[in-house]
Amino acid sequence: MADPVRLFISAGPELEPEREAIGRALTEFPINLGWEIKRTPRPDEPVNLEAVRHCDAFVLLFASDIRAPVGWEWIAARRAGRVRLAFLKEGTLQTPAGREFARELRADWRTFRTGYDLAKQLMEALSAHILERWREFGLSAQEREVLSAYVARLRGEQTEEGPEAEPAGAGEGGVILAPGRDVPQGGVVVGG
Repeated sequence: MADPVRLFISAGPELEPEREAIGRALTEFPINLGWEIKRTPRPDEPVNLEAVRHCDAFVLLFASDIRAPVGWEWIAARRAGRVRLAFLKEGTLQTPAGREFARELRADWRTFRTGYDLAKQLMEALSAHILERWREFGLSAQEREVLSAYVARLRGEQTEEGPEAEPAGAGEGGVILAPGRDVPQGGVVVGG
């Protein structure tokens, strides 16, 4: 049984709908991989840089202003050598601190307009990352083929528009189980 893909989503509270869009997209991933999703804590929660250091991919979402501990999370991911994907929301008025943060980060920013656009770009990037390390993620030849076709389909789609749905709860962080992969030894799946 392969370990779940550990994803850390670093973002301020104004990007909650975008986190939800990512959660919805992960539930529709074309192959059975489990996902462990961690996120920037709320102000009343402790910072978890250990989750950043051990993630498979670190995703930074940025819009108008920098808020703690997002900068710390980026630094921790960089120091740990984590794959870092940085997304900048178009059409947002950035504060002076926000502009400086975005410039100083020297990230390879990918821009997005909607949650759908963000999710599509992120699924393409994550799929490519997983395909590059297919052995680490325990992919079979058939799963690699399915994932490659998914990437090709994503690259052929328009990114401007897409369905905007109500939040479904996945943006809070959590674990998305993959049937057939994530059942503990001796465990039984109930319902379905």
